[in-house]
Amino acid sequence: MTHLDPDRLADRALGNDDPLTAAEEKHLDSCAECRDELAQLSRITELSRRPEQLAQVPADTIWRSIQSQLASAAPAPARTEVAAEPAPSPPAASEPPRRTPRPRSWLLAAAAAVVGLIIGVGVTTVAIRDRVEVTSSIALAALPGQAGHGTAELVNDQGRPELRVQIDAPLTPDRYREVWLINTDGQRMYTLGVLPDDGRASYPLPPELAGQLQGFTIVDVSIEPYDGNPAHSRESQVRGTLPT
Repeated sequence: MTHLDPDRLADRALGNDDPLTAAEEKHLDSCAECRDELAQLSRITELSRRPEQLAQVPADTIWRSIQSQLASAAPAPARTEVAAEPAPSPPAASEPPRRTPRPRSWLLAAAAAVVGLIIGVGVTTVAIRDRVEVTSSIALAALPGQAGHGTAELVNDQGRPELRVQIDAPLTPDRYREVWLINTDGQRMYTLGVLPDDGRASYPLPPELAGQLQGFTIVDVSIEPYDGNPAHSRESQVRGTLPT
């Protein structure tokens, strides 16, 4: 079977003002191989026009990748002297003739390889950026007379210690919730901040506790009135103790 010229498929993928002829369109409708190649070229074109889909990669990395991929994808230069070779045997009847990629086709092939490399680098970059080390995790249980449960995790997010809190507990009308770290001596405490209504938040640890908790291991979620008093209301909804 004679397939469509690669340049014609590239024109179609790029949206150039040179539409396929009726005969070419008919072949495309009946040839799965050409449709598959067109789909791949169209995907490359789409990615090149929507750079927001690609993770940001340093320009020098992209350039080195392009150089490498173009070098491997470009056709070999013509030689001035060609050694005599025996005539090749004709292909078997069941074997379709092979096509020699035209210049635009191998450029698109190189672009595809570069896009794949950039996507791969981007995925790796995102994975590293989002990697969080959980150093300890506890369950938060409801105190007597309260309802709800949750978890608290002490994490290291790219060198920044944080406490991540997630609770599932009913809200109290006309009140808000606040997250605290209470010392095991029961006398000292730090407020980390207000807990949003959805019960999920992350709090950077105070600088003086960034190295170690120094006994401030009790995670407490309190119910606070809007009275302007920054002290703990002494009404806690859920609580748990981090391991030392």
